[in-house]
Amino acid sequence: MLKIPKEVALHLIGPSKVKRETIKKIINYTVAEYVQKEGLSASNNLKVQQSYEELEAAFEPGKEFFFDAVIHLQ
Repeated sequence: MLKIPKEVALHLIGPSKVKRETIKKIINYTVAEYVQKEGLSASNNLKVQQSYEELEAAFEPGKEFFFDAVIHLQ
């Protein structure tokens, strides 16, 4: 994976898109970690209860970030 300095990424693609991608990665990583830790068999169909606008408003780098998700078990 290519590592791009934060300042360069922000300049090239804009802070809003960087924030959106960061939120997506946090959600996907957190849910995958939970599914693995609990030994669940889940589909890839994940639904987050909050809108993207709500998630973006709640997200502050370095602070706790909460979201509600529905995981469909197999």
